[in-house]
Amino acid sequence: MSHASVEQEDLSGSRVWADVQEYFNSLHSPAFGQIINAIDLSATPDGAQIAFTGIFRHNLEDAPTTRICILHVRDKSVRTLTQGPNNDRLPQWSKDGRKLAYLSDRDAEGAFQLFILQPDKPDDIRRTPSVNGSAEFFHWSLDSSKIMIGVLTGEENTESASTVEQGVLKREPKADWMPVVKSGNTDNSWRTLWLFDVEARHLRPLDQPQEGRVPAWNVWEASWCGLDHFVTIISEKPQEGEWYDSKLALMQVDSGVVDIIYQPRRQLSFPICSPSGNHVAIIEGLSSDRGCVAGDILCIDLSTKTTQRLDTNHVDVVHLTWEVENSLFVMGIRGLAMVAGIVHLSESRFEELSSIDEASGYFRPEVAWLSDRAFAIVIESWTRFPEIAIVSPGSFSTIISFDHEGAARLRAQLGPTKALAWTGPGGIVIQGLLYVPKNIAPPYSLILNVHGGPVLSFRNNWPGDSYIALLVSRGFAVLNVNPRGSCGRGQRFAELIVGDFGGDETMDHLAGIELLESQGLVDSSRIGVTGSSHGGFMASWIITQSNRFAASLPISAITNWHSLQLTSNISPKFGATFLNHTPGPHSISDLLRYSPVSFAGTFPTPVLQIAGEEDLCVLPGQALEYHRACQNVKSTVVIYPGEGHGIVSGHRAYMDMCVRAVMWFEQFIPLNKIK
Repeated sequence: MSHASVEQEDLSGSRVWADVQEYFNSLHSPAFGQIINAIDLSATPDGAQIAFTGIFRHNLEDAPTTRICILHVRDKSVRTLTQGPNNDRLPQWSKDGRKLAYLSDRDAEGAFQLFILQPDKPDDIRRTPSVNGSAEFFHWSLDSSKIMIGVLTGEENTESASTVEQGVLKREPKADWMPVVKSGNTDNSWRTLWLFDVEARHLRPLDQPQEGRVPAWNVWEASWCGLDHFVTIISEKPQEGEWYDSKLALMQVDSGVVDIIYQPRRQLSFPICSPSGNHVAIIEGLSSDRGCVAGDILCIDLSTKTTQRLDTNHVDVVHLTWEVENSLFVMGIRGLAMVAGIVHLSESRFEELSSIDEASGYFRPEVAWLSDRAFAIVIESWTRFPEIAIVSPGSFSTIISFDHEGAARLRAQLGPTKALAWTGPGGIVIQGLLYVPKNIAPPYSLILNVHGGPVLSFRNNWPGDSYIALLVSRGFAVLNVNPRGSCGRGQRFAELIVGDFGGDETMDHLAGIELLESQGLVDSSRIGVTGSSHGGFMASWIITQSNRFAASLPISAITNWHSLQLTSNISPKFGATFLNHTPGPHSISDLLRYSPVSFAGTFPTPVLQIAGEEDLCVLPGQALEYHRACQNVKSTVVIYPGEGHGIVSGHRAYMDMCVRAVMWFEQFIPLNKIK
């Protein structure tokens, strides 16, 4: 194998590439063609069957595919109902439990349409008439006669800062010389609602873009409210950044007429209506990423338009189910734990059902309410491969595990994890998770890993494809910190990040490192930092504020808040929300005060910037600006074609990034020898 450097474009012949390829092959190959995870759980009314989106990996080169599967709870058997091509996802039972609807892009990659089947006749798959665009979500009516569909129209890439799956329409191929033309400040990627009559097989749009006119509203989320209305989260414009100022509204099914019922201070998600149609519940909280809102439950009485915030015993709620008129099933985050409970509206009481120090899903839990205070959930942890379990008060029963030989091999390479707490500025308690390598004695070489958002959080997830687990397997310890601004600690804690990017949050991270140093767990001369999105910002920023870092690996990093305001698809609304920034020449100095480029090269920490060429949220120019601002400091930029916000879509690109991460940190941070 040839000697290689991260400055080379092709590393496929290097020793580290061979090591990383073997690592991923050992992890994944035993499960090729098998279900490796489950998302989008949906239970029949009697709880006997659970439909889910099964995730399959077939090789190392291609992205995983998704299929519709059914778990029979009693005998714990699983059937795969669909075979693609492309991807099938988001199964939902009709309210009477007789039909199963789902989305598929089998006809055209990226353009999801609605399909319906009867599980006892899995070959009788009925494709509904096509919507003009790609279906992102849908919901059955209470009488199972109609289906409301949320549709993305247009050809723009509507990538958000989060990794929530969406139907992104593919652009039509064009000549290589043909330019991209932008005119005005418009975007034709509207989100609208369509209505499908199941028996009549009639499909109609409530509102959609037409030549010479645009829809009245852009619909981000929606669900049924009785049979005559939808409860919706809407904005007047379709641009991604407009989501930050969206409103809650009722929309008439027949006419599409909208009535605004709540103007929030912060962001909204998960609108649902009570079975009677008399009340609406919604999650409201400070959020940096669409699809990732953790916060308070707001209940609105539609007859009086009065609102009430519901007590959830310090849980930041991320999931709601309204199966009974006077009670809500909720799940959320409290510290490092995942909590489930029932809010009894008539008694204004929160009943906690369970608190689990493990995780479910990327952000929202993969959960389905059953009955009698029981629910099905996909559960995972650093040592537990994803499995579907049924949880009720005092009971936890695994129904099916997707564990396999490759996962066991990975577990054998990883050391334990430890939950930590320490004090940051102002006496604020900060929490984190420390992952240590196996068969290596401290003091460890440490990588500080910063999460995105900033209003997200680390939890005890299965490591999966994470390059963090790869680093631990090679001998690094990794510290995951949930600093101020993270979710799971209440809205006051989250709001501490507003107007203070790079301030006390920086000290929260440094205080965690100091704790490990004081306990003799970390060698202060062997510390690196990495992170993606907001974590990339911090990995670029913290090395300008402290000289303790030997190397940095920022991914999709904001480095110049001023240039971001006019280039990102989430600005200027993101800046207004989190930086208290109002566009104008007077505010440029404030933006530069928070910008890593203003201080690049203050300390001689080597920096490897990773970016995606197609990133609309944080354009690759941000990495180039920081690179050129690094005078007399070792700096390298790697930009991946076809990749967006974070390097996730192509496995070879992701493997290449993992190779560079290993080479970069091992070049500048010596490792202890394995015993």
